[in-house]
Amino acid sequence: MQYKVLFDKINSYLGLNNDEAFLIIALRIILLVPCIAIPHLFISLFFPGIIFPKIILSKTYWIFITSIMFIYYVLNNLDDLIANHIHVYVFLMILGTLTVIVRSWNYDWKSFLGISAKWLIGMIFLLATVGKFLAPEFADGSFFEFIAFNDKRFEGFTSVLLGSQSEVLSGNRQVLDALLITNQPENTVYNFKSTSLISSISLYMSYWTVIVEGLIALLFLLPDKLKLSKYRDITLLIFIITTYPIATVPGFAMSLLLLAFVQSYLKNDKSSIYTLLYLFIFLFISVFAFPYSP
Repeated sequence: MQYKVLFDKINSYLGLNNDEAFLIIALRIILLVPCIAIPHLFISLFFPGIIFPKIILSKTYWIFITSIMFIYYVLNNLDDLIANHIHVYVFLMILGTLTVIVRSWNYDWKSFLGISAKWLIGMIFLLATVGKFLAPEFADGSFFEFIAFNDKRFEGFTSVLLGSQSEVLSGNRQVLDALLITNQPENTVYNFKSTSLISSISLYMSYWTVIVEGLIALLFLLPDKLKLSKYRDITLLIFIITTYPIATVPGFAMSLLLLAFVQSYLKNDKSSIYTLLYLFIFLFISVFAFPYSP
């Protein structure tokens, strides 16, 4: 009973006790993700919607900012300058725009937004799983082994595992820097070093990633009436908690948390413990990811 009273107080304090307040929160988060993940984007265009409730529910405003985002996306994608995760940001902006339009037409925006969020999560993980099956470097663990030494997102994790063997990390960085400046990398002799511990963990991470991503895709694409679908939230939370402290990709993590937050609330037409967990993890990540300026 005390748990329920506390739960209701938290929902009331956060504004999750009615549909209109929930929609405004969800739309604000959609605008917040590109602000954090793409610092050089026109952030000032997003702030009016984040600050003023009437603006954020305006379909004219959403069509305008989504058009700006789409132009940015297309122009940069033509030159192959777009990271994979920015595709998801564009889908989020389109989803926000369509939701506001559906609401303005007095249609069932809750069903539209909830089903769209659920299917987006399912399709993201389905395509991710298929892509990993098509990549031979994923099957033998060499993908994670390479990025463990050469991707700054894994730098902290790799440093802890290497301990006193940190010279292996710096040596691989020097080799990669040399490859990046040479005009003929295919004719350059190079030798990346590793350790047995990194190799073993990389192989484990490959298998774990394929299994859990495939399971998430299945659970989110299954109809809600099937009993297996009730495990979708706990499975996604396990994936987020075990993945993003190591592979620090805050923009993509926040996009997933937003979609999960939306579908969790709208699945039961009310907030749940999973709804709050998604929101709190989102806030925790965003605090440390926001591009603060000195």
